[in-house]
Amino acid sequence: MRIVQVLLVLLLSVDVQSGEFTVFTATFLPAIQLKGVEATVYHINKPNLIISRLGHFQPKGQEAAQDAALQMLSSESGRALMKELESSFDGVIAAWANGVERLPAILVDDTYLIYGVFDLEEAGRIVSRFKESRS
Repeated sequence: MRIVQVLLVLLLSVDVQSGEFTVFTATFLPAIQLKGVEATVYHINKPNLIISRLGHFQPKGQEAAQDAALQMLSSESGRALMKELESSFDGVIAAWANGVERLPAILVDDTYLIYGVFDLEEAGRIVSRFKESRS
């Protein structure tokens, strides 16, 4: 019996290791346990976090605000911030394109979407059990 359990664990581990994982989460949720498994991780709330860093930036009057914004955007740090903001929407776009409706979500092999799981190995096991039940 022990040999069967070890073989089952090895088979599931191979499946997890060979699968492609995309994780959709938020910074306020518990961390997803990657356990050495390669995955693309998107924090869906990242654009809001970046925008909130601009909250201190509130000059008086529209003209002053426009001048300050142009000055900030033309600086090196402003350009870096805009690039970071632009790339932060990659996760939002990927979530929308894959039909993610709630967090956390783990997309396995661009096919299987698992909700509410914080562990990639567990997501791999869920997909393996599903595949097994279908064959």
